[in-house]
Amino acid sequence: YRTTLISLFHKQLKGKFELSEIMEHMFDDGSSSTYVEECVAAVKECDIYFIILGNSVGSYPPNESRTYTEIEYQTAMEEDKFIYRLQLENIDEKTIDDPVKHKALRDSFEGKHVTYINDEAELEGIFIKSLLNHFKEINTENPYRGMDPFQIADGEYFFGREQEIEKFIKLVLTTENERVFSVCGDSGLGKSSFIRAGVMHRMLEEEVMGYSEHIPLTVRPGEQPMTNLKYQLRRHAGIHGQDLSAKDFEGAKLLLFAHHLEELYTQGHSETAKAEKEAFINLMNELASHPNLDVVIFLTYRSDFAETLAQHAFVGQHAREFELKSFDFRKNNAQWEQSITEIITAPAEKHGVSLESELVSSLIQELEDLDGCLPILQMTLYQIWDPKVIKDHQIKYSELLKLSRGKGLIGLLQNHANSVT
Repeated sequence: YRTTLISLFHKQLKGKFELSEIMEHMFDDGSSSTYVEECVAAVKECDIYFIILGNSVGSYPPNESRTYTEIEYQTAMEEDKFIYRLQLENIDEKTIDDPVKHKALRDSFEGKHVTYINDEAELEGIFIKSLLNHFKEINTENPYRGMDPFQIADGEYFFGREQEIEKFIKLVLTTENERVFSVCGDSGLGKSSFIRAGVMHRMLEEEVMGYSEHIPLTVRPGEQPMTNLKYQLRRHAGIHGQDLSAKDFEGAKLLLFAHHLEELYTQGHSETAKAEKEAFINLMNELASHPNLDVVIFLTYRSDFAETLAQHAFVGQHAREFELKSFDFRKNNAQWEQSITEIITAPAEKHGVSLESELVSSLIQELEDLDGCLPILQMTLYQIWDPKVIKDHQIKYSELLKLSRGKGLIGLLQNHANSVT
């Protein structure tokens, strides 16, 4: 792998970075070895350090109990270098040269961000992407949403749900005779953002799907669900009338999104509000069952209201339900970590900045025990983004500790709560 990466470096990265090739003065059999002092000095002089763990822990310098790999890696950690930890996904235990030392190295990766690779091609891609990210010009604008929900226009910053977006869109494109699609889940799972910045953004952007000319409409019931819907329809689609019916939608091309549908029951208990609710439900039932409309309807609501809402035909009879679970650690802990990692790192990388692996690992560990963690995570990431801090293309774990007074994510949450009370 080392030879491959050196060749790749000289072909694509020379002139942007300087490669320390001190380890190429020695061979894996230990002959012609460089001395420990030279090895340590080379690591101290570098800015970025890659460690790739395969089935070998490396060779030993003369009269040393540690391998060159151990010496390098320990020095890089002591010197607080920017470290990329890469590890082969599948290692045959029988081929490991020193099982005890190999396990010690693997254990040292615990709690830190590790990228797993399967072959040379994958390694080359990760290597180039990682280094070019450091060379990329920094965009100092904050790429995180904070407490603001994702909108359709934020789609290019919406990461971590690629598989589910594709599955949902596949459901929409392959379903015949139904136009209502619902996402049900607990609070804090990002249901509304998923539809707006994930599904609707993709359907509007990719012309081949046939929805690029559709008008996107978003409505939240509140205390006046019918009034709110009428307002969006007249303002953005030119559809209006005192008593709207499905016939008024004929000829229109719409992507209609009704979110927080549980508000039909949690808000508005006056007689006027009840009339609004009834009119809204009746119109949605008509839209769901009308045979000749170019309208797609998306719904989101809390799981504890699923049974109640299902009594209405547009939900219970017509809606194709999609379970959003990648951010529920209890149901899907394998994909959860991958998704959360993308949400944490990808927006910053888009702006030319990396997050230190210890910072990523710390956030992931704390989020495992929090229900509805996405708003908390976005608020945290928004706060740690500072143009003064990112000038070196990196945000370190120490920044989180400084802002939270050593208490981590929970400390930042407490600080935020104190500032608004």
